[in-house]
Amino acid sequence: MGLANINRCPERIGARSTSTAGFSLMEGGRASMRFIADEIIMEYAANDLLGSAVPLKAGIKRVLPAAHPQYPWLFCDRISSIEGLKFQAKVESSDFLDVQLEADAIANYARYQKYEILAEFTSRPYAVLADNGINQNVRFLYVDDDNNAVAKNYSEEYKRFCEVIYKPNAEYLTAVAGQFLWKMNANPAGLVLQNQPVASGQIRQIVKSAIIEYKWFCVPYSFIQSTNSFISAGLGRVNQIEFDKYPAGSLLFSAVNVDKIYTPSFPEFVNFAGRAIVSQQKLCDLTLTFIYRNQAPNQSYIPVNLSHIAYGHNLVLNGQDYRWYYVENSNSGLPLYPSYPFELLFSNPDQ
Repeated sequence: MGLANINRCPERIGARSTSTAGFSLMEGGRASMRFIADEIIMEYAANDLLGSAVPLKAGIKRVLPAAHPQYPWLFCDRISSIEGLKFQAKVESSDFLDVQLEADAIANYARYQKYEILAEFTSRPYAVLADNGINQNVRFLYVDDDNNAVAKNYSEEYKRFCEVIYKPNAEYLTAVAGQFLWKMNANPAGLVLQNQPVASGQIRQIVKSAIIEYKWFCVPYSFIQSTNSFISAGLGRVNQIEFDKYPAGSLLFSAVNVDKIYTPSFPEFVNFAGRAIVSQQKLCDLTLTFIYRNQAPNQSYIPVNLSHIAYGHNLVLNGQDYRWYYVENSNSGLPLYPSYPFELLFSNPDQ
């Protein structure tokens, strides 16, 4: 059990329960519990309730929030109050604090023998999985833009604390003249397209697609802020290999939004110039948006550069037979969209 401290704190009881619960069809469930904690373990018990998240090699090290004992699909979301019981003494903050603070602390405060902790529990829209519930620090190979093999590690963080929203969509595509050449291993029957310029004209075709949002919660902000950020590197690219059951080339990483930035409830202390100060590591909630187009070419093609993906978003509609084919730029030899291993988007960039 990972709740050693809070499990030492009895629930407050009485002739009428001080703990509550309520449920809604549209909003899920909510519950509260009151615990009595000894002063010496009060902060540790609160930490047990809320859990934590810090960067780990290739992923995130998570301590999960506590589950409600009667409604285990509800998880601790907030500590609404910590109230002292049985006054003990007034103490000098300088006698208690052994770390360097960013601002001066108030000179003294009241300490109590016992504390009442009011914890609130809510449902979560994602899987709450422990570190051993996903594959972590997995070694894999991908190909960079220069066709070189690169080895990296990733963790399947998209399988937990991540809500996936699928939105069916349709879009009109227009084909016009440009610098692109048709690419395929063999010409289709009745047509000569291989290495021919994409023809001119205004071809207008409605295409079924989807918008897929990965709403990722409680993420170290360094995953965005780092100069090595995989998320920044992957924007505007398609998935190089199959990702979360979506075929290579079918997902286009179109946008990322930082929905919220916050400081952990109980931040760690780090060493700075020989002194312990409060860590500046933040957490955030992110939305990663992808456009999904699961389109196969009418004629297959194997590019020389294996980072060029001849599928999905890198295909163009041909106006002569209204079928899809892979194209490359006649000047640069590049496809419409470069590729990237999307496994890295959910991994620690500072691994």
